[in-house]
Amino acid sequence: MRWVICVASMASMAAACSSSGGDDAAADADSTEASVLDRSVVATDDGDAADAATTASVAASPPTPAGDTTTETPAEVTVATTLQAVSTVVLGGIVGGNSGAEGEGSTANESEVVREGDTCKGWDGRREGGGWTENFTEGAEVRLLDAGTGEVIGTGSLDRPVAENVSLTSDSEQWQCWFPFRFEVERPPAAQYAVSVGGGRPLLLANDATRPGFVVGSIATAAEAAVLDGCSDAGSPEEVSDWQSVGQYWDSGVSSVCFAGLTVADGAIHRPCRPVGIASDRVISVTDAADPSIVYEDDSGLRVDPSDLEPGIPVVVNVASGIPCG
Repeated sequence: MRWVICVASMASMAAACSSSGGDDAAADADSTEASVLDRSVVATDDGDAADAATTASVAASPPTPAGDTTTETPAEVTVATTLQAVSTVVLGGIVGGNSGAEGEGSTANESEVVREGDTCKGWDGRREGGGWTENFTEGAEVRLLDAGTGEVIGTGSLDRPVAENVSLTSDSEQWQCWFPFRFEVERPPAAQYAVSVGGGRPLLLANDATRPGFVVGSIATAAEAAVLDGCSDAGSPEEVSDWQSVGQYWDSGVSSVCFAGLTVADGAIHRPCRPVGIASDRVISVTDAADPSIVYEDDSGLRVDPSDLEPGIPVVVNVASGIPCG
């Protein structure tokens, strides 16, 4: 722990003695010495307050004779005060979604990461020129930013990524990847942090409700219905049929909604927080585009008879981000 010593000044008052009551009273003209004690409260590592006491000696002026109005200049006392440097540790990680089995050959095109046993990595998503999530690999440079100012306040690297199945049941799988990091910076905590991985766009961090004391961010790559064949070539449906999208990776889930005869317009894929048991990039619910309080599908299944819906009705598909709810 680094400590900084600051010096402050204070003035002492001259001591004066007076006599009264006849011939027996006499003023002591000898020089006297006074001691001044200054106590300062200093924060300690465990949050308790410790007293820092500094004693300085002051040579007091001789007593001022009766009737003498001369003002003496007080002696100056130097007091040392100890201040503590502030160090902040930031622990957290970035979450990426996964779709498919292990290995690049078995990973879906829109998957953010590739699973490899108990670990994972970013990849190019089979896109020409790469650039999908390739920068998310063990050892990649991570910059910690003050989200309010954009100032870079720390530099580190990603630790070994961890593949996580967050499903609450044994008969289903909900895979995602946790990319951990750790920073220690010599400054007070910021109101909100962001990180940039491998020079990529800044990702905002929030408190992790599932890991107390940690912050978490989400890769949250672009999710648009227009890139899906099932939505771009849906045509003009004559009726709405059954569908099942909740719990599926966003591309499969949104395609299911379009094939059923509903419309998912540009910007109609929203990214709310991730509920328990649902992995990042998985569908949470389908709601009416004009009135989000009207829920057509959630984790309990369809909440409406599809035949009662008008073909082509616009809907919103809510897809989990990597940020847990709570």
